[in-house]
Amino acid sequence: MKKYWMYHSIQNKLGPNIFIWVLAFAGLLSLQGFAQNYPVNTIPKDLLQGADVVARESVLEIEFISEKEYLTKEKQVYTILNRAGEEFAEHISFYDNDINISYIKGSVYDASGREANKLKKSEIQDFSAADGISLHTDARVKVAKLTHHTYPFTVAYEEENKYNTLFHLPTWMPQSAEKMAVEYALLKVHIPNNLKIRSKELNLPKPGKINKTEGSTTYTWEVKQLSAIKEEPFSPRWDEQTPSVIFAPSQFEMGGYSGNMDSWEGFGKWIAQLNRNRDRLPDATLQEIKELTQGVNSSREKIAKVYEYLQNKTRYVSIQLGIGGYQPFEASFVDEKGYGDCKALSNYAYALLKAIGIDSHYTLVYAGKSGGYPLYRDFPDNRFNHAILCVPNQGDTVWLECTSQTQAAGYMGTFTGDREVLLITPEGGKIVSTPQYGKKENRQVRVGHVNLDAQGNANANVTSRYYGAIQDGSRAHYVNQSAKEQKKWLYETMEVSNFAIQDFELQRQKEEIPFVTERLTIQVNKYASQSGKRLFFAPNLMSKNSFVPQRTEERKNEIVKRNAYIEADTITYQLPENYHIEHRPETTSFQSPFGSYESSVLQKDGKLIYIRKVEINKGRFPKEEYDALVNFYKAMYKADKQKIVLVNKT
Repeated sequence: MKKYWMYHSIQNKLGPNIFIWVLAFAGLLSLQGFAQNYPVNTIPKDLLQGADVVARESVLEIEFISEKEYLTKEKQVYTILNRAGEEFAEHISFYDNDINISYIKGSVYDASGREANKLKKSEIQDFSAADGISLHTDARVKVAKLTHHTYPFTVAYEEENKYNTLFHLPTWMPQSAEKMAVEYALLKVHIPNNLKIRSKELNLPKPGKINKTEGSTTYTWEVKQLSAIKEEPFSPRWDEQTPSVIFAPSQFEMGGYSGNMDSWEGFGKWIAQLNRNRDRLPDATLQEIKELTQGVNSSREKIAKVYEYLQNKTRYVSIQLGIGGYQPFEASFVDEKGYGDCKALSNYAYALLKAIGIDSHYTLVYAGKSGGYPLYRDFPDNRFNHAILCVPNQGDTVWLECTSQTQAAGYMGTFTGDREVLLITPEGGKIVSTPQYGKKENRQVRVGHVNLDAQGNANANVTSRYYGAIQDGSRAHYVNQSAKEQKKWLYETMEVSNFAIQDFELQRQKEEIPFVTERLTIQVNKYASQSGKRLFFAPNLMSKNSFVPQRTEERKNEIVKRNAYIEADTITYQLPENYHIEHRPETTSFQSPFGSYESSVLQKDGKLIYIRKVEINKGRFPKEEYDALVNFYKAMYKADKQKIVLVNKT
């Protein structure tokens, strides 16, 4: 079961990629025990269809007190239908110095609604939420789990919290996972009339209700009878598919710093305030960086030299305490200690570039391979988890991922590329976009030479280059691992049967569009199957498309293709003596809005040359085109399996 969580912190207190605000909030109605015990037979049958869990009653109540304080009361009641839904039997609550958990209560009920057990205080685990990267953090987590020996069963949790800042506000997302049905969910928010809290509704079946009184205003949202959603191939983000309400303050205060979030400009000014006067460097470092770039005429080369200096001198380590979760360490601290988190390292790079007269901008981003979240122009809020640096460089903008010790200056990749970010300028925040990477940048280019013997065994020398997004992740990672780990990874990931690696080499070129070169010498036993005087083999050695999305009865969402890339293969076969071609595939070529495919087999100088080129497009496509998408992948699958037949004429 795939579970989705919303977020609300600039740089959460666990560092990049660890989102500590777990916000599939469901609220609290009864503080004296549960009014009903939720027998399973009262669940409407249509809600059981395709569901692993049913949110029976999911209620969140928020009471705002002032610009510095608010309370939440929540109640979560889940009926767990099978093992896949059991993760919802666990209740997770994060807290730190700005969050006080008043209590957590819980009960578990059998299918008939009989209470089987109550949560004891001793059963609530409390431990540090450190992520293994942070040196120190004040973030902690409480975890409780109630279960039962037979399915289905129901768990019910209550919790009350007090927050000492409005900087991070909850997001209400009652349907927080695929295969979760929702019987009833309620959100109630009380706001004093002298306090401005903004909200934005997403995908709600009907708008919220407003009830104004003399001293406060109450907002109420509710949803009922939401059927379970099964995630479809190439789906939009989860927050585009399911109802939610997001919140953001206008005036807020945190760590003694007051700010206004009514505009992106104002929010950026608050971040600039946190960063002010934190760019001072020791005289010795100022002199060193000036000497390093002396005689270098190109600004871009200077930026690259400063970036390499940063990479060689520092490493990513996070210390997240209080306002330090949002405010970078001073540049002098990073210079002395040689470490810092994304905020501190970006600020340090800013200070180094400033020392040689190059302007740059601290930048906030929602990082992750999912492609991030949109920044709503009409709704500024705190939806960031990472910091990078933007160097305008007179229109030749260079982006720096300051936590990486291996990346080239200018490359953002799948972690922070192709998304909107918030540039922090002296005038405030400005929304801009990081570089996009398309087919030109994301390429696989492969050249192979194969000697085939009369028994169907093959010796192959293959050189492959993976560019851009295709080298991101595993390949870029394993280049820096031991030869033993590299070899193990190659055996686990290569889509070739019965092969043995005789020699290999992995190298990564550190350029603005980096690439990994993979050189392989492999022996493939029985690559061609033998039948009498004939040999049968598929000339596509290593690039067979094995993925075909499943057809659906009725596509619910538009099709989202997030990555564009090119695969280009040229494989030359030396045939065994006395063998001739009896059959070879015809040239295959087809196109669709999703991409194109072309393969051919040529004969030249007694050799066979297999040429294949695939182009995949990215974009959003109507849901009505889903059958065409399936057919496109099915056609590639079929074309990649085409075989050559050789016959021995002696």
